[in-house]
Amino acid sequence: MMLAATIVTGSACGRSGELDLVTGIRVNTRVVDANNNPGFFADMKVDPTDGQPAIAYYALQSGDLRYAKLNPGTAEWEIIDVDEDGDVGGYPQLQFTQTGRPHIIYYDFTNARLKYAVFNGLEWEPQNLPFAERTEGYVAMKLDRNEIAHIATVDKGNFNLQYLVYDHDTRALGGLVADDGTLTNQRGGNINAKMTVELRAVGNEFLPAISYYNASLGVLNLTWVERQPNGGLAFTNPPRTIDGRLTPGAADVGQWVSTVLSNFDPGNDDGSGVIVEDMIHFSYYDGLNNDLKYASYRWSTTETTIERIDSDGIVGETSSITIDRLGRPTISYYDSTNNDLKIAFRTPDGRWFLNRVDLQGIVGSFSSIGLMPLDGSIGIAYRDTSREALKFSIVRTQ
Repeated sequence: MMLAATIVTGSACGRSGELDLVTGIRVNTRVVDANNNPGFFADMKVDPTDGQPAIAYYALQSGDLRYAKLNPGTAEWEIIDVDEDGDVGGYPQLQFTQTGRPHIIYYDFTNARLKYAVFNGLEWEPQNLPFAERTEGYVAMKLDRNEIAHIATVDKGNFNLQYLVYDHDTRALGGLVADDGTLTNQRGGNINAKMTVELRAVGNEFLPAISYYNASLGVLNLTWVERQPNGGLAFTNPPRTIDGRLTPGAADVGQWVSTVLSNFDPGNDDGSGVIVEDMIHFSYYDGLNNDLKYASYRWSTTETTIERIDSDGIVGETSSITIDRLGRPTISYYDSTNNDLKIAFRTPDGRWFLNRVDLQGIVGSFSSIGLMPLDGSIGIAYRDTSREALKFSIVRTQ
């Protein structure tokens, strides 16, 4: 079913529209979808073939998975229901192949199972993922160059972190336990256990690295696959703790984790820099102090950097991180105290600049950020709770 999209600019969007903010950024905001209370769990990616943003998300009232993509010819969002079979569409993860074919993995609330949908050029093809175990719904996914999906999820009951490899064309599924410790002791759809998958270049291989929140210990963990002396592959054991102390109650960091890999270090104020290897950036929520935090880790040196970005009120939930055109880590996040969408970017000298992107109503939850390659701007998809809508902002920084 095709849905109409609404575009709102200028004064109709309160403090949105194309305008200069006092912080020196420019923001253009649009309402993407306002039908059936949409915008939950938004995941935004850019189609590599045309540079246009697309969003996978869940509509609460109808209980369906939706997909929206910006049409460059009409400048309007084209929206379609991908799956309406029951209450589906939880925690969607969107990925594009190199040829621009979108894949989405998501959770079926009705049957407590994972589903997978691919656009075949004419229509979407939803299918049940052939995974025998019931899951808690938390899911992360990346596609490799062979269009193989690398998936992280949590099994139901044991709360083990599971790693799966899925070939959509052959329906072949394989996997192993990435962490057989307790991932979380909180049940009932605790979306704070969000995790991520990245594929890091190691020689001629692309091997998965998974970041996740261990709620039992309240720490942010990272585990990755390494080639063993016998030629096999295995996850690091134990996982590396990026932030937090391994003592119950000593910390509560790592919720709403988001990651991005970077091979570029800007180095100088003019944006010129050097290539660095195997660096991962994290944004996440410090639940003990209600702050937004940032961390980075380099595999080559095992160096970990941790920084507190914003501590003004309750800030940092549903964060999302990307690298901007100058190689700067850039984060979108929700300011729960003021109900605003905020953005933060880090300069080469280590300073963080914080800006409010949308201040009209209760806005900014479930943000998903990405670099718009056509003009170097930043795109952010997020939920407007006041309007019960999905919105999208283009941010241009100095």
